[in-house]
Amino acid sequence: MRRTTLIGVWLSVGGLMASCSMFPRTPLATPGPPGTAGVSDLRIFDEGGLTFSYPATWNELHFPVNGSFSHLIATLATVSVPVPCATTVDPSFTTIDCHDRFQLTPDSLVVEISEGGSPGFDISRLPAGAIAMRVDGQPAYVENLTADDPEVGADVIRTWTLSNPGAVDNFFSINASIRGPDLGPIEDQLTALIASLRYDPPVPRSSGATQIPAPSP
Repeated sequence: MRRTTLIGVWLSVGGLMASCSMFPRTPLATPGPPGTAGVSDLRIFDEGGLTFSYPATWNELHFPVNGSFSHLIATLATVSVPVPCATTVDPSFTTIDCHDRFQLTPDSLVVEISEGGSPGFDISRLPAGAIAMRVDGQPAYVENLTADDPEVGADVIRTWTLSNPGAVDNFFSINASIRGPDLGPIEDQLTALIASLRYDPPVPRSSGATQIPAPSP
C-alpha cells in the first residue's frame, strides 16, 4: 500500500504544490469533529458526501493526502496513526513518499475513507473475487484483499467500493486494515458501519437486490 510521488522541480521556479502538502510545510493531523453520541456510544461521521455511525472509541483523523485520482476524506482508528506523507528535499527536486506508517496492535483496526475516480470506471464491473452488494440502495462491492505489509501487521484488508451518485466515473472507498486474533467484534462493528451508511445529500434508491453484509474472511 505504498504510494510514492516523485516531483522534479528546479528550486528557482518558486512555489511547489505537493500531493501531501505545500513545500516545505509538513502536513499535520487534525482531529475531526467530536460527532454526536448515539444510544450505543456511537459518533456520527458526515463529510465528503457520506454519513454513517461508528464507535465512539475510534479516533477520527484528517490528513491532507491528495493523489492524481484520489482524495483521502478521513481516517478512523483504534491505534496511533502517524502522518502518512514524508517530504524529502534535495538540491533539484522534492520527493513525497506516502504510505501507511501505522502499526496495528492485537484486536485493532484503521479505516480509511477516500474518494477516487478513473475514466471509464463502472461500478457494475466487479474485480475478481469481489462480491456485489448495495449500500443505501446504490450498487457497491466488497473485497477481501491480501495483507502485504508486515510492518502494518494486518490479518485482513477489507475494502468497500461505493457508487458516487454525483459522478459516474467516481467512487468512494472504505478500506479497513484489521488485526485479530478476535476478529468477530471488529467485523460486526464494520458491518454495522456499512449498514448505517447514507449519502448526503440523499439520492433516490435504485432498483435491485437489498444490501447484504460483508462476508467473513
